[in-house]
Amino acid sequence: MRSRRNAAIERGVAAILDLGSAKVSCVLLKFDQLLLNGTGLQPKLHVLGAATIASRGVRCGEIQDRRELEKSIMRVLTVAQGKAHIRVDHAFICTSGGSLESHRPVNTVKINGGRISADDIARVVSTTDLPELAEHRTYISVQPVNYAIDHRHEISDPRNLKGNLLSVDLHAVSADRTTIDAIVNAVEKCNLAVCGIFSSAQASAMSALVESEQDLGAACVDIGAGVISLAVYYRKNVVFTRTVKLGGRHVTNDICGALSVAEPVAERMKTMHGSLFFEPRDDEEMIAFRDVDGRHGTISKAHLNFFIKPRMEEILETVAAIFADTDFACLPGQSIVLTGGCSQIQDLDSTARKILGPHVRFGVPVRLSGLPQEIAGPQYSAVVGTCLTAMVPQAEMSDFQLAGNAARRKKIGRTFRWIAENV
Repeated sequence: MRSRRNAAIERGVAAILDLGSAKVSCVLLKFDQLLLNGTGLQPKLHVLGAATIASRGVRCGEIQDRRELEKSIMRVLTVAQGKAHIRVDHAFICTSGGSLESHRPVNTVKINGGRISADDIARVVSTTDLPELAEHRTYISVQPVNYAIDHRHEISDPRNLKGNLLSVDLHAVSADRTTIDAIVNAVEKCNLAVCGIFSSAQASAMSALVESEQDLGAACVDIGAGVISLAVYYRKNVVFTRTVKLGGRHVTNDICGALSVAEPVAERMKTMHGSLFFEPRDDEEMIAFRDVDGRHGTISKAHLNFFIKPRMEEILETVAAIFADTDFACLPGQSIVLTGGCSQIQDLDSTARKILGPHVRFGVPVRLSGLPQEIAGPQYSAVVGTCLTAMVPQAEMSDFQLAGNAARRKKIGRTFRWIAENV
């Protein structure tokens, strides 16, 4: 896909698509010029147009109806292209589907005391064997996150350093193959060449975490409509990713079931009146609604929040349980940044700090040049983060291409095969 990415940059424009459970968002990016930074030449980004519509065909991140998804993509693309007065041929995709999982393979090669070259780095990465996956799963990302030379650890760039043993720690993300294939097929049916697929977890973290959090260690929790997407950053690399099929729509469904109201009515009640903090006056504040049979009814704000709070606590407790099973507590920084549409429920902060710990804050995406104000809230962290991630070449071998004879060595690991197919 890297060749398609390069073609998109040469063309000068590309679409960024976030295929969510509640909405499909499209941002059209223009690459104004190349900027020289610490990672080399990178394009300067400018938003030409953006649009968001209700999502169809996606539930809890999974494709339920591909034709409906194709229609959603075509509609949002048409609106965005109309605003930008331009046509695009390439797209970068962000998804929370596929039941994303992290894998951490390691590998070590001998250097024999010399200075480490790009060939050595390519060799240690490309000969790493990725864990064998079930037939229905596939890798969507493989990145080096840490190098070690002998007993020296946490080396970001080992070139020109001396040692006897060079080790690499990779972070690989796997997803359900059927879901990924369905997404690619749906996008290509809309006459777009897929240049890359990114997890919503990594994308949201890219836009919602500040630089110091990405370096010292922090977690980003994107609470979407149907999926919680978690990513942990450390030393400016994603070291853990997970998705859970639980989100704001489950809260909405609880209200639907309790009051026998349609989903749009329940969603509006949750958004306008939902809160996790009870006040005495909440018993007196009445909310009018109409059920699915057309009958009018009322409910107190306190009673409404009685349906909302347990599910939101379940979401936070699920996140806490996942972190408890990782090494998150060992990181120098332990900030947790909440983002996503469901993070906007009133008074979520106090409940989150009780369950997740004191270092909790709410994150909004960084501002991009030309991005409309209506696409600037936490529910757009993933699509904005994909804009940033898509333009930064992944480290699958971008810094250390398969130099010299590394690609021709007898031992070729599954990592190299993945690189050969995707880079």
